[in-house]
Amino acid sequence: MAHIILTGATGIAGAGILSYALTSPAISKISILSRRPVKLANDQPKAHVIIHKDFKIYSPEVLAQLKDAIGCIWAQGKSSIGMSEQDYTELTLDYPLAAARAFASLGAHFNFVYMSGEGANAEKETGQLFARVKGRAERELSKLQEQEPSLRVYNIRPGGINPKGKFLAERTPNISEARDRER
Repeated sequence: MAHIILTGATGIAGAGILSYALTSPAISKISILSRRPVKLANDQPKAHVIIHKDFKIYSPEVLAQLKDAIGCIWAQGKSSIGMSEQDYTELTLDYPLAAARAFASLGAHFNFVYMSGEGANAEKETGQLFARVKGRAERELSKLQEQEPSLRVYNIRPGGINPKGKFLAERTPNISEARDRER
């Protein structure tokens, strides 16, 4: 049975991951790093919420609570829409890099799963803020893996994530509506 670290548990993707982890017999403990309480973790014996305000710094006390973890699923993030490049870079690149550096010291082998996104480009800079910063995060995490022998990085790119009960058609105009507007 495994102890894992999870970020982003109050968001759509992170809450889905947490729901699954709570029912998985392969997972014995989930340490959730969050800025605020996580309702889904209430009264769950496997879940341990650590209120953590600065995702660039990991104190010895926080690391001591994570010492038996074999990996982290980094699901923290949000849409780049309406964010400055500086703020989005801090959230999407700086935070996971700081965490991966800190967590690499937790064991002989530590898995860091970075939830990137469809459209990210790790090979070259692109015009879209989202794709550019997520791609850069993938590159930087992969470089860090080369410097930290205990660290294994996995960049995953899920497609669009919609809130529970919401369908893409409800969130965006459908093709025929868009075509009608163009006429």
